[in-house]
Amino acid sequence: MMESDGYGSPWGTETGKKGGETLHGKTYNHLMADVHYDKGMACIDCHTATDLHGDGHIRSKREEWVEIQCETCHGTAQSYSDLKTAAGHPMPNLKRAGNRVVLVSKIGGKELPVSQTKDIVAKGSAEARVAMGIPAHMQKMECYSCHVRWAPQCYGCHAQQDTTSISTDWINSGPTDDPSKGGNSEARSKTAFKWAETRSYLRWESPALGINSRGKVSPFIPACQSIFTANRAERHGNRAQQGLHHLRRAVRHID
Repeated sequence: MMESDGYGSPWGTETGKKGGETLHGKTYNHLMADVHYDKGMACIDCHTATDLHGDGHIRSKREEWVEIQCETCHGTAQSYSDLKTAAGHPMPNLKRAGNRVVLVSKIGGKELPVSQTKDIVAKGSAEARVAMGIPAHMQKMECYSCHVRWAPQCYGCHAQQDTTSISTDWINSGPTDDPSKGGNSEARSKTAFKWAETRSYLRWESPALGINSRGKVSPFIPACQSIFTANRAERHGNRAQQGLHHLRRAVRHID
């Protein structure tokens, strides 16, 4: 379930699941589940402790810790899975059973057959044989460039500051009997300008492609592009400029 701008999901097969779920003031879509999830797998069936907690080195991005790839379990067009991560660490819940590769779920112990790319190229559909039989596809593209069904794409948030109206202040709140309720609207002082936030454009289908850190084509997820509008009266001009200055600093800090 992902946040939506309200226009609904293009991937839902049931009318009732095309948007309309509203939680804490925002609309959410039910999107098509990942095939691994549908098969009953948990995240930890593939992702290792290193993927989640790091490898002990400082990296510029968390993705650089990830040591599993599609080929870890599914092998390549030329070879079967060697049951090891890209870093060479054994996958303890992957095993061979005769001529098959089997994954043992870490939650429940269920055994799941893992399809092998080499077999698909040799015995699969004509489309699969063509797509995965082209060397350039396998050498220059990540598997999920084609196999991913959707990716979250937020093309910006629009923050609007109205200096002609006064609203409650999230920082400046009065004393309360219960400290956990300090952020409630009745406890907040009316010392701030009025703010509103809207989404500029959200979508999930057909993600943009680019060259990733491995030099391969893969889906890209855009960073949020913040847009700010100040509706200000002359008497509040200086304070509006201060608000814009603080917002810009916050956006730079997030980036």
